[in-house]
Amino acid sequence: MVTAMTGVEVVANAGSILKKPHDHYARLILMALGSVLAFCFLSITFTVNHIGLIPAANESLISQMTRYIWGGGILHQSVQLITAAVLFLAANSAYAGFPKLAAVLAQDGWLPKQFSALGDRLVFSQGIMWLTVGAIVLVTLFKADTHALIPLYAIGVFTAFTLSQSGMVRYWSKEKKRYIEGQNAESDGDVLHKPKCRKVIFGYYRRMFVNGFGAFVTLLALLVTFEAKFMEGAYIVLIAVPFFSFLFISISNHYKNVNAQMCIDAFYIKKRKPVLTSSTEKTIVVPISRLHKGSFEAIAFAREMSKDVRVLLVDPQMNDFDALVDEVKSLKWGVEVVQIKSPYRAVVQPIVE
Repeated sequence: MVTAMTGVEVVANAGSILKKPHDHYARLILMALGSVLAFCFLSITFTVNHIGLIPAANESLISQMTRYIWGGGILHQSVQLITAAVLFLAANSAYAGFPKLAAVLAQDGWLPKQFSALGDRLVFSQGIMWLTVGAIVLVTLFKADTHALIPLYAIGVFTAFTLSQSGMVRYWSKEKKRYIEGQNAESDGDVLHKPKCRKVIFGYYRRMFVNGFGAFVTLLALLVTFEAKFMEGAYIVLIAVPFFSFLFISISNHYKNVNAQMCIDAFYIKKRKPVLTSSTEKTIVVPISRLHKGSFEAIAFAREMSKDVRVLLVDPQMNDFDALVDEVKSLKWGVEVVQIKSPYRAVVQPIVE
């Protein structure tokens, strides 16, 4: 049941890759998913209670049910294979979602920048690699016992649901406030006295109530699961959450300190006046990704050695380097700026070529 519910979150996370309009097709998928989930849950629950099956540690209720109805023949084995295929897809959803999430966190400075770099196969290789390492560690620690992993999995699912629903409440609250401020700026009167505005504001409150109720229900399920499964592995959450929070904050502070130390301003540029040479005996190539103290000093040192200096900008992420080109040219040192596109996300090979 919990595994099936995670499909709801997959649709929410992958909404941007759906055919436009995204929200229309996302609603259709969620309605179909909810209908199938409700039908399967109710039918399986009714059948199991009607037959009188008892949960066993070595066989699932679905396996017991199909074996009771069809015997141990090919139909029973087919259902087992389909169930295994669904679980494989559920595991694949983690490999589809976590690398993207890690890339977003890396772009915001909460994880190492390497997580935001696409590999040669156009996937976030670092996220996939570390997710695999984490999965191997968990499977090893829990001795490949899925029943021991389920409490930890359920807590992670309900925690994600609670946070996402709470985030939507905050989002609708901000949208309501932004709408009221916009309407007040356009008219002098109170927006609450306008029927159309009241209807829109009521819609915001309705959305806040729906998401708030969802957050309350998932939080209740989270607390019940955590209390019931605390000694079965749920206590790991009390260790993991503070640890990863401390890790993310430490990484963010590191990047902030590095940026503070490496950033340059107009005073620093004016103070550093390299002795420009007119010699063209050497051609010096200086690869940079942005203009900071390190790259600035490298260009200055190269310009002191040769007049033929080429600042090389390799673009593995297909970024817009126009602002960086303007910064380099504003130095007025007579250097040539060369931009190289790298559609396959390689850095060293384009420089060599």
